[in-house]
Amino acid sequence: MDADSFKREIDDIIGRTGWAVIHVVPREGEDDSPYTYTVGLAARGWPELAVSGFRQELAIAVLNDVAGQMMNGAVFEPGQRIGEVIEGFGLIVVDGTDQAGPDTIWPGAALERYGPGIRLHQLVWPDMGGHYPWDDEYGLPDHEQIVLATPGDR
Repeated sequence: MDADSFKREIDDIIGRTGWAVIHVVPREGEDDSPYTYTVGLAARGWPELAVSGFRQELAIAVLNDVAGQMMNGAVFEPGQRIGEVIEGFGLIVVDGTDQAGPDTIWPGAALERYGPGIRLHQLVWPDMGGHYPWDDEYGLPDHEQIVLATPGDR
């Protein structure tokens, strides 16, 4: 799909639902985690949402669930735990960044649409033991999930 067709498709989805979801996979040979982010929430003055390390179907379902909650009036702040969006696991909201680079989530389509300075909230997930990446007991390799911040970062 060329860039113009992609932009038209995103515009159409945002027009119908209020946001679109974009899944980004690492280039072949890279050890980075895939990430997924929303485009469209910034038009309402809200942060775009992102998640890292999930397969495409799960990432889309999680972001659609949380974005839908926002459309229904929910407000999520950094450090907040979002209850079981994924059965058995809570997600923690952390502030993100719109800076490109290694080990980052770059919401390119949202930046192109709304310009620099959009807010980004990452939804961070725990390992099977319920430990988050900033916990000493976290049991997954770093490359499993890009983590932009800890709950206390501002």
